[in-house]
Amino acid sequence: MPKVGLLPLLLAVGAIVVAVGSYTALAGPGPVDVATSVAGTDDGDGVQALDGEENGATGNGEEKIATAIADEFGVEMEEVLAQHDEGIGFGALFKLYQLALAQGMTVEELLATIPTGEDGEPEFGFGQLRKALTDEEQAVLEDGPKNLGELVSGASKDQSEDGEEGAETTQSRGGGRGHGKK
Repeated sequence: MPKVGLLPLLLAVGAIVVAVGSYTALAGPGPVDVATSVAGTDDGDGVQALDGEENGATGNGEEKIATAIADEFGVEMEEVLAQHDEGIGFGALFKLYQLALAQGMTVEELLATIPTGEDGEPEFGFGQLRKALTDEEQAVLEDGPKNLGELVSGASKDQSEDGEEGAETTQSRGGGRGHGKK
């Protein structure tokens, strides 16, 4: 085999080794379920939630996101997951909890004010809802994370600094189980 033909082959093998090494380093400890990773969902805020295991079990990615929302707004993770199971994406849930907190109401009360389409699904007009807020309510929004990605990133950072999974390091702004001001 001529030396010129060997160089591209060595470069290709080296690139594969680097790619596999990078993937393995980013995947973290333990096995990686490629099927679950590929089947993840992104609800528009740049945060990918992994679809759960079979039989409706919640995946670890969903629990992480639901826990971050629950901790931020002082509610139970199960409540967030239940709303997500009803078809509301995590990005929309973050915005709903944020708006409900700002207006001093529960998410359920806020959902009751949102019109539904012909299919019976809520038509979230978050821009219109935000524009309708008072200056005081706007200030409440500005005190917290700007989007779901920032919230989850901050929660992950807090957990890695503490070395504990599920540590309640994100201070709840919500009082009253995250259903707004009391």
